[in-house]
Amino acid sequence: MIILGIDPAVNKLGYGVITEERGLLKVLGHGRITPQPDLDFQAKLELLSAKIEEVVDTFSPEAIAIEEIYVAKNARVALRIGQVIGLVLGLAIQRKMRFALIPPRDIKKCVVGTGAAEKDQVKYMVEHLTGVKNIPSFDESDALAAAIS
Repeated sequence: MIILGIDPAVNKLGYGVITEERGLLKVLGHGRITPQPDLDFQAKLELLSAKIEEVVDTFSPEAIAIEEIYVAKNARVALRIGQVIGLVLGLAIQRKMRFALIPPRDIKKCVVGTGAAEKDQVKYMVEHLTGVKNIPSFDESDALAAAIS
């Protein structure tokens, strides 16, 4: 099964695509979608939508795993990320793909063994589990961790 993992954000959305072959995880692709900072919110959503559709068209995943929002201090940012998640869910529904929203603590526990893991620990374990070295951003390693979990 091919799974697309998403680390949702408006300005730095991470994605990672994995599959399992003979009991081993294989990374098919990963990246980060970064709209220009001067774009308005609608233009950013349009760009994110188009790029995520390109990823889906390229890799034909059967399911999407999305990291749920971790609400920290800024409710406005959390709402915008929720809108990005809605965009991804809409695509999954439109394409008749299975999807899962996974809390960050559950992703960390699955990949690292503790829900309190730091981003560098998650990145290290994703690289260890997949054999992919030097993943360029935490956005990408978090997306791959979502797909793994």
